[in-house]
Amino acid sequence: MQSNTHSDTHSDIQANLEAFVQSAINTLVVDGKLEAQAKDSAVQIERAKDATHGDFACNIAMQLAGKLRLKPRDIATLLVDNMQQAQSAQAPWLDSVTIAGPGFINFTLSLARYNTLIQQVLATGQQFGTVMSNAHSQKILLEFVSANPTGPLHVGHGRGAAYGATLANILRAAGHRVDKEYYVNDAGRQMDILATSVYLRYLQRCDIAVDFPINAYQASYVNHIADGVYTKYGKDLVVDIAFNQLPISDYTAFVDEQQTTKYSLAACEARLTADDKAQIPVLKSTLDALKQQSEQHLDALIHCLKTQLGEKNYGHFFDAALTAIRDDIEADLREFGVTFDHWYSEKTLHASGKIEKAINQLQANGHLYEQNGALWFASSAFGDDKDRVIQRENGLYTYFAADIAYHHEKMQRNYDLAIDILGADHHGYTARVRAALLALGHDADRLRVDLVQFAVLYKDGKKMQMSTRSGQYVTLRDLRDLIGSAAARYFYVIRKPQQHMDFDLDLAVKNNKDNPLYYVQYAHARICRVLDKARPEQPNLSIKTATKQIDQLTNEYEQNLLRELEKYASVLGLAAKDFAPHYLTNYLKDLATALHSYYDAGNIKFLQADPLQASRLALLDATRQVLSNGLQLCGVDAPEVM
Repeated sequence: MQSNTHSDTHSDIQANLEAFVQSAINTLVVDGKLEAQAKDSAVQIERAKDATHGDFACNIAMQLAGKLRLKPRDIATLLVDNMQQAQSAQAPWLDSVTIAGPGFINFTLSLARYNTLIQQVLATGQQFGTVMSNAHSQKILLEFVSANPTGPLHVGHGRGAAYGATLANILRAAGHRVDKEYYVNDAGRQMDILATSVYLRYLQRCDIAVDFPINAYQASYVNHIADGVYTKYGKDLVVDIAFNQLPISDYTAFVDEQQTTKYSLAACEARLTADDKAQIPVLKSTLDALKQQSEQHLDALIHCLKTQLGEKNYGHFFDAALTAIRDDIEADLREFGVTFDHWYSEKTLHASGKIEKAINQLQANGHLYEQNGALWFASSAFGDDKDRVIQRENGLYTYFAADIAYHHEKMQRNYDLAIDILGADHHGYTARVRAALLALGHDADRLRVDLVQFAVLYKDGKKMQMSTRSGQYVTLRDLRDLIGSAAARYFYVIRKPQQHMDFDLDLAVKNNKDNPLYYVQYAHARICRVLDKARPEQPNLSIKTATKQIDQLTNEYEQNLLRELEKYASVLGLAAKDFAPHYLTNYLKDLATALHSYYDAGNIKFLQADPLQASRLALLDATRQVLSNGLQLCGVDAPEVM
C-alpha cells in the first residue's frame, strides 16, 4: 500500500530506516570496509517488542555475519558508527542509534515527531489514516453475500456480509476504488423449488388438500408469499396438479418423525441396537435411494406445474417469491449497514446469451469434450482436481456454466482484481473457476476467493441448533434483534474469516470490559466525558499551540498512547494488503487498552497551573478521533455517552 497522504505512517518510518541502513551499507562497501555482497541482503526493520530497546530494531548484522565471515557485533559497530555520523543530515527525526546484544541495531525516534502526528490527526479528522487515490490504486470488484434468494439471510450470511462490508471500507481507505456486488442466483432449480413450494401453499390457502414435500421450502415465509398471491389473484391460478403425494417407503420406520431429523443417518443409527449395526450400510443405501426418489418427485412437480400453469401464470409465483425474498434481503442488509453498488442477476446471463458465448469460446479453444451425452470442461488441464460437467444430458446447463460466464464477464469489465467472498462450503471452488478463466485466456491471478467459515451461536453456554431445509434456523434479523446490529457487525470481524467462530450471544450484550465492542466504545465515551468537562475550563485552548508540546508528554502511559496512535495508518495499510479486517479490531483493542490504562492510573488530571494540560487534552482528542475512525470503518458507531 502507498504512503498515507495525511500522516507519517509506521510504514513510512520503516521505509526511511531501511533506506538509512542500506545507505550505510553502500558507504561501507565503497570504503572497502564491507565486501560488495553485503549489498545483496534485504534490510528489514521491525517495531521493537520492548519499548526500553527503542522504537525499531534491525537484525541485518546477523544476516550478514555468515556471508561476510565476520562477527555480528563487529558488523553492527561499523553500521552504527556510520549512521551516527550521517544522522543529522540523513535522519534528523532519529534520536539515537545503538547496538544491543550480539548485534541488534536499535533505533529510537525523536519525540518531536509526535507533535506533527497529533497535529495531523486533529487537522484531518475523519480522513486521518486514509490514502488518496493514486497511480498505485486498484479498481476492485468485491462480491459478497450472494445468498440464494430462496429465504431470509441466516447468521452464516451475516459473517460474510460484515467481513465484505468492512473489507470494502478498509480497501477504500487504502486508496482503492471498490465496487460492491451481490450476485443474485435468480435462475435454476432452487428458485423453481421455491416457486413450487409457494404454489403448494397457495393451493392449501385455497382449501385444497395437498401433501407438502419434505424437500420443499418449509418456513413460514413461504405461506406469507402464498397469501400475497392469493390476495391478488384469488383462486384464479388453481390447476389440478398430479404427483402431489410423497413417495411412501420403509424409511419412516427408522427415522424420527421430527422434520429436522429426516434423512439423517445419525438419527437412524441411534435407533439401532448394537446387534443391528451391520444394517447401517444397507440403511444408508436405502436412504440415499429414497432421497433421490424424493428429489425426482419434486422435479416432477416442478415440470407438471410449469406445464399446466403455463409460463405467464407460473411466473406469477416465481416473481412473487423472488421479489419478496430479494426485497427482504436488501432491507435486512441495509438495516445491518451493508449496501451494494450492483445487484447482478443470474437471469441476465441466460437471457443475454452470455453463457452460450462463454461455452462456445471454451469449445473454440479446444477445452470441451462430450462423454455419456454430457458436455465436459477439461478443467484438470488447468489445475483442477477433475474435469467438470457444464451441460447435462438433458441439455440444461449446470450451475458451474453460469459461474464461468459470470466470471468471464467480470474479467471483461476490466477490474484489476475481482474478489469473491464465499462460504466455507465452497471449498474446491477456486480451482475450477481459475481453470475456466485460464481456459478463456484471462489472468487467473486477477481473481481472489476468500472462504468465510460459519459462525456457531452460543446462548447460556449452549450451542444453538440450525437447519435450513426444515425452515428452523437463526436468521440475521433474529441475531440483530437479540444483540443489535453494531455488536453483530463487530463480533463478526474480530476473528480472521478462515477461522471457525464461536459467537457468544451473552457476551455480546454485556456492558463490561469482557465485551470487545463495549471495551472500545467505552474508551471513546470516556474521552468525550473528559473533554466535555475540560473545555469550559479551557475557553482559550489552542490545538495548534497545544500540539507543540506533545513531545513533553513523557510518562509511560502517554508514550504508550502516542506509540499506538502512530501505528494506525500502517495497520490500515496492512489490513488492506492482507484483506484482514481483524487487524483493525485487534488494533482498536490495543488503543483502548492504552487509553483505559492511562485513565485508570489517574493520569488524566486538569490543573490550571499545569503547563501541559492543553497538550494532554490534544492527545486525548486525537485518541478519540482514531477510535472513532476505526469504529466507523467497522460499520459501528462511536457513542459519546455510555
